[in-house]
Amino acid sequence: MHVVGLKISGFRGVRSAEISLGRHTVLVGPNNSGKTTIIEALALLFGRDRLVRRLTEHDFHGSAPDEQARILCIATVAGFTSNDPQHHSSWFSPERGVEKWFDPHAKTLSATPNAQHTDLAVQIGFAARFDLDELEAETIRFFVDDEATLGDPFAEDAHLRTIYTKALQELGFFLVPASRTWDRWISFSSELFRRVVATRGDMPAQAVRTERARLWTPPEGARLEDQPGLSEIIGAANDELRTLMASAPKLQLRLTSTDSDSVLESVVPHFVHGAGPTLPSQRQGTGLVSLQSLLLLMQFGKARAETGQSFVLAVEEPELHIQPSQQKRLVNRINALCNQTLVTTHSPIVAAMFPAPDTLFIETRGGVLNAKPLMDTVPAQPTNHQQHLLFAWRQKLVAALMHECVLIPEGVSDVAWLESLQTALELNQGWQDVDNDAPLRGSGGRLPMPSPRTRYHAPHGLA
Repeated sequence: MHVVGLKISGFRGVRSAEISLGRHTVLVGPNNSGKTTIIEALALLFGRDRLVRRLTEHDFHGSAPDEQARILCIATVAGFTSNDPQHHSSWFSPERGVEKWFDPHAKTLSATPNAQHTDLAVQIGFAARFDLDELEAETIRFFVDDEATLGDPFAEDAHLRTIYTKALQELGFFLVPASRTWDRWISFSSELFRRVVATRGDMPAQAVRTERARLWTPPEGARLEDQPGLSEIIGAANDELRTLMASAPKLQLRLTSTDSDSVLESVVPHFVHGAGPTLPSQRQGTGLVSLQSLLLLMQFGKARAETGQSFVLAVEEPELHIQPSQQKRLVNRINALCNQTLVTTHSPIVAAMFPAPDTLFIETRGGVLNAKPLMDTVPAQPTNHQQHLLFAWRQKLVAALMHECVLIPEGVSDVAWLESLQTALELNQGWQDVDNDAPLRGSGGRLPMPSPRTRYHAPHGLA
């Protein structure tokens, strides 16, 4: 299964948006353009509690919601195996979703299948409103029968079909945010790690219980409260407790709370180098830890694939802490193992690895988010100029289109000397030279390397 379409209204800076998503899609755009909003809208629709943080007033468009303000996200899910609703009872039944049919070329829906609308699909929604008295957001997830007649999901006469956890588990959506605490990923503090263990079915329950019992009753001579310097303090505290409370509780010192979950939360990944002592991950370089964590991602995808389960992975800025060669390896691996990948990036290396129709340039103006592909469809027999732009020079093309201004020279020689001029200006620029009106200074512009006399459109309204 995978998500083929997403609509957003009233969420953060986005008043309205309609986005078509491919199997492997990359979202490109400047900061604050709406890339993270798209990813987190999917997390609201498909995520579990650990994936979705609590909504506040600032998550509503305009940051000052009234009683009528609503966040509404609607996703269209397709890619059901066997294309038969009777084989997917978690999604389709009189109490659940209504079957619809998707045209993968026109990206439209129909109530009945036909020659164009061939793929079984379902729509699910997420809605939120802000309670001005309780000062908190109320949220619901539901199946969408008909967008045209949906109305207010919180209305008293709204009859919504609830989405059960089992359906979300079948889709298998997971979000890897840009702000990562790499050193905790390979531990039970990580939702990803817990889900990998749950998928494999190998929770080390006996080992946890044994460790828990050892923490309850440390051996003689190893108790912290019996050590010189601490024993006098603990003894005095216990004397006071004995006089104040009839039960005379005794203060003891333990390394953790000793319940099972606390023992699991206390697990910290270590690495050993040769015959030396093990070192905790927070004392390692971020490159090593992040690489190990990304290998764990691969294991999660592989585990779901082996059991015939879907895996939809959204990754924000995979280039963080990872060298370019590993960026390519990561993208290739996740695309191979996942039913669907959604990546946000500022790296031309990462963006250039996705198909042109699924390379979406994101911009938000006046609250309207637009997601325009690098090219709607790649021609079956592209011209030499198109082949240069889309294949040989894809990385330079994407890097250029990430800027606010694009200059298209006439030929390769013009590109060469203009790039040399730009490099010279950038290397010798000082603080006193910053001028926002100069297209070749700072981050104001970038030169692509198109083939001679080639024209192409700027996907997100670039001039």
